[in-house]
Amino acid sequence: MKHTKFLDWDHYAKLAVDRSNAATQAGHPEWIDLPSSRPEAEQQSKKAYFTGHECKHGHIAPRGGNKGCAGCYAERYHAI
Repeated sequence: MKHTKFLDWDHYAKLAVDRSNAATQAGHPEWIDLPSSRPEAEQQSKKAYFTGHECKHGHIAPRGGNKGCAGCYAERYHAI
């Protein structure tokens, strides 16, 4: 586990609010219930996690076991 310098509680509270807002704006407030990082998901034995950040293609979506964005996966394999 990589340790980082503690910033302050306000910083972490802002990250939580930003993540919640991202999930709500994407139309899926239930995503906030997912772990917020891959290591956290692995620790909880979950396959998906939600960071609240855009992927390199601009999707705000959970990431999964394939370490990719669910939005990218949907575009790649479910395109009509």
